[in-house]
Amino acid sequence: MPALAALLADEHLSVYARYGLEPIADPSADDALRTALSKLTGKQLIGVINSIGKRRDPKAASSLASMIYAADADVAIAAIAALGSLGGPASAKELLAALAKTKGMTRMVVADASLVCAERLLREGNRDQALALYTSLSAPDVPKPARLAAMQGIIREETSINRR
Repeated sequence: MPALAALLADEHLSVYARYGLEPIADPSADDALRTALSKLTGKQLIGVINSIGKRRDPKAASSLASMIYAADADVAIAAIAALGSLGGPASAKELLAALAKTKGMTRMVVADASLVCAERLLREGNRDQALALYTSLSAPDVPKPARLAAMQGIIREETSINRR
């Protein structure tokens, strides 16, 4: 594990290091990726953020949330998408806060990540939280594609025969 973690900063080998770490079930892989967040920049940082999103490491949520407003727009977008993938109430809260503070394309990315988060909440059995997130996303000031998807989510859940 330490050998792979050391390669995360390597311009040419970081992708291979991440691919090596992503499937490892041991928590030390998450630790290595979280540690790298504070040491990397640019493409290597974005790659690590993406790997964290794939692994759905809830311990990384606060670090990802702090990157939502990063000066590097690509880092911010990666962090937003990873938060959506993590799911959970903490991610939903951070994404809703970001929805109110972002504009343009970044706001659309936040709305999309919020939809992913709502679906994760549903899969995890947090139906009420998912519906609350969908309701927030159905507000008139939310980008139209996300607003329509949120309304569809509400209708699907409210009319589902298999409701819990």
